[in-house]
Amino acid sequence: MSVIISPSLLSADFGNLNSEIDMINASAADWLHIDVMDGVYVENVTFGPQLVADLKKITKLPLSVHMELVRPETFLPMFAKAGADIITFQLDACPNPLHMLREVKKAGIKAGLGIGPSYDVERLRYLLPHIDGLILMS
Repeated sequence: MSVIISPSLLSADFGNLNSEIDMINASAADWLHIDVMDGVYVENVTFGPQLVADLKKITKLPLSVHMELVRPETFLPMFAKAGADIITFQLDACPNPLHMLREVKKAGIKAGLGIGPSYDVERLRYLLPHIDGLILMS
């Protein structure tokens, strides 16, 4: 098991976004974590594919897009085209997670799952060979 450092863009000062990204680029961060929220799956609304495309121009770090939204499969093509390197989606927000994982991989992107702390990890057994990472929400 390896440790990945992935600061969340959600914590950035958006009034100084370029300097925030410069600071992350100069740090020991491995990835840049981008929480995409739709206001339905979670109450907050955050970023879209355009921000991912813009960030791709100013950082060499892999962009880890965490889809906290309903029906993430509809958004996969947009975030793949924008330059996401890792796509994680919430297991309970996707009607066919195995298909989604395969589609993410087919797009040449690393695939991850997000689960809540009460989720029975045993139920993930059939998906584990298809994921590159797991986010346990708290």
